[in-house]
Amino acid sequence: MKILGVTGAVPLASRKVVEAAKQALGAGDANAAAGDGDEVQLSAEARGKQALRTTELLNWNAESIQVGDIRKEYEQNLAGLQSRLTLEFAKAGIDTSNVFQLQTDPSGRVVVAGNHPQKEKIEQMFVDNPGLRDDFVKVNAQADWLRAADEAMAFQRAYAENPEEAVKRFAHLFNDNRSVTFQLTVRGDEFETGFLDSSRGYVRTE
Repeated sequence: MKILGVTGAVPLASRKVVEAAKQALGAGDANAAAGDGDEVQLSAEARGKQALRTTELLNWNAESIQVGDIRKEYEQNLAGLQSRLTLEFAKAGIDTSNVFQLQTDPSGRVVVAGNHPQKEKIEQMFVDNPGLRDDFVKVNAQADWLRAADEAMAFQRAYAENPEEAVKRFAHLFNDNRSVTFQLTVRGDEFETGFLDSSRGYVRTE
């Protein structure tokens, strides 16, 4: 699997593993029956066939992705972004004691989630400074890619141990309506990264 580049780093790993798992579940297979919600029941025969099929489908050479290198670059970019934001907020007179979250909207603009007295001023700061906006989007893209890769590899390991439990545990991966949004929380001189997941709520990045 090849990475498309920083700004185009879509969660390929997550999409690939979800499609593989969906195929493995064999919705039309007479030997597999899905119940309500997260409950999935597989016969012994179906489980054996699907485990083999999923093993083949998930053989996408994860080693070539170099996740460790991307994580290191992400951490460096995040540290640089945080330092730059601290300086820019001070110059613009932004009150960071009033906690707020930054995220990107569908058009790629950096916006403030929720209400903040200086919401418009903060958002305009990114419009007036395209380089700062690009730095945020780059960190956003890398964080999203790493999240997707971590989810894909975690599912792969869990499925190898116990297919049924893995499908239940990672049921959120099969939700076609799931949305995940990267957020950078600004709290005084501290920053926190996390994701607002429609399936699981807010998940803080370790």
